[in-house]
Amino acid sequence: MVKLDPEAMAAKFNLTVEDLPENDALLHCDRYLLDQRKAGRLPVISIEGSGFFVDWQRRLLLPCDDNRHPGLDIEKMVLDRSYTRMFFFYDRNKRQQIEINPAMTTVPENVVGIEVPAIEFLDPYALALQYGWQQQMGWFDLHPVQLNLKARTVPLEQTIIPDLVRSNTSRHQMKRKKGFGLLR
Repeated sequence: MVKLDPEAMAAKFNLTVEDLPENDALLHCDRYLLDQRKAGRLPVISIEGSGFFVDWQRRLLLPCDDNRHPGLDIEKMVLDRSYTRMFFFYDRNKRQQIEINPAMTTVPENVVGIEVPAIEFLDPYALALQYGWQQQMGWFDLHPVQLNLKARTVPLEQTIIPDLVRSNTSRHQMKRKKGFGLLR
């Protein structure tokens, strides 16, 4: 990966691109970041410009600036096929995770898709504690501690939403043409 995506690997291991070793086997977790995490510092992920603490014990992403906000439920996020990322829909105005109505006929406003790393990359230390791996440095070399992460915003046009709306709209129009709302 050092050769394929040096910028991402440098960010993941808290290095500059120039400081990357020649191959992945020589990469190691940043001990300072691991020590910071062991001392209780929670990772923060930026979602649409707002910071959220990663609280794996409660399975939430909690806003850094609003303790009244219920947080974003990690367990309601959808894990991708590669088990490396999680996805959810997010209302930009309310700063809340939302569930999509499968019968929707219009594209929701102010909603985007959000992609975050899976928990072993969001907070590898919390997962190591859960399974008793906190002394295994090999785990942290594969899943380095990162205290400042950034979520990827996915425009709705790149999600299933447009297809869902099209399908529901055409189904709705077919019902009206058949009369009495019955289908054969």
